[in-house]
Amino acid sequence: GLVNNGSASQALVAADGSGGLRTFASKTPDQILRDLNEAVNAVLTGTSETHVANTLLLPTSIYNYVSNVRVTDTGTSILAFLRANNSVGEGLNIRPSRALETAGAGGTKRMIAYDNSREVVRFH
Repeated sequence: GLVNNGSASQALVAADGSGGLRTFASKTPDQILRDLNEAVNAVLTGTSETHVANTLLLPTSIYNYVSNVRVTDTGTSILAFLRANNSVGEGLNIRPSRALETAGAGGTKRMIAYDNSREVVRFH
């Protein structure tokens, strides 16, 4: 399905944070925002600019983390900042998903950005 498809057309590996770790806890808010925006932008570049991501699903633990960690310059949470300041505009729907906690390779966390329009995603 959408969450555990191993042949996703555009798979990105998050950049390393401090100590060579990829966890959000080892990254600055700016590094986390970069990772989240890269996922959203990958839809645009991966579809030759025919689709724009309007949905970003995050593992619930990551969603909770970015809801609570503040962007230093503004005092708002990373989540609130991303909703207001992203490459696709204010129409980005960001939601948590428990299924993404272990949906990545080797049972790791995975985030998914996609165009949730009827002509792109259809559920049976």
